[in-house]
Amino acid sequence: MWRAGKRRFVVGFIFLLGAISILAAKMGWFSYHLSASTIIWTILLVIVLVSCVADFNIFGSVFSLAFLSMLYAGPLGITHLVPWTILLIALLISIGLSIILQPLTHKHYWHQFTKRYRGNWVSYNFTGGDKDEADEDEPDGKITDGDQSHPIVNMKMGSSVRYIHSDDFKQADIYASIGDLKVYFDDAKIQGDAATINLDANMADVELYVPKNWRIVNQIDPFMADIDVTNRSEGIDGPTVTLNGRAKMADVDVYFV
Repeated sequence: MWRAGKRRFVVGFIFLLGAISILAAKMGWFSYHLSASTIIWTILLVIVLVSCVADFNIFGSVFSLAFLSMLYAGPLGITHLVPWTILLIALLISIGLSIILQPLTHKHYWHQFTKRYRGNWVSYNFTGGDKDEADEDEPDGKITDGDQSHPIVNMKMGSSVRYIHSDDFKQADIYASIGDLKVYFDDAKIQGDAATINLDANMADVELYVPKNWRIVNQIDPFMADIDVTNRSEGIDGPTVTLNGRAKMADVDVYFV
């Protein structure tokens, strides 16, 4: 409720500033002439910028600033940089900041992710240390932590292959950051009618290999990401597996084996 109230206040305040700006422009209080369309676009971009900053969205924040700079290229004296040079600079800055600030953004997204799925997501402090320490020396081919019914896979900055072995699979928690991850569920058996795979993928390629009798329901929230469920068989009569979570600048592929 408090966060919603703050957002309403910020958005309302931005629109009030827009109204004042239009009045000032029409009254000639600005040395630089601002059209109504420019002010409206400014309001929209500022709202997007504030939202992206609040959500630790680096690409959204940087590109919002880039479009604002293009909107005011005249008074800023950068008309010769519009548009491709500014967009290229924004892309390079976004990639650089994403790599440098990855630990901070990961902690933010992981916190939001666990809050969103608190009902069926274990705390990331599952080993007594922090989440990053849990997978420090874990070799390929093994699950990271948890029990057979609730495996936890954690991969960062590398390439890894994991195999899930379970006679009573209920839920898997998967984190992948800056790398390639393959997870095989072909030896996982679901005793009930449903199971869950929670995924947090950041700048990673994730491939999930699941049994053919699983019915996959995709509920992953993508941001500049591709989610693909291929080789789907018709007339599947098996347990329902729900994919939850988010994919940011990632590719997630689900294959039936």
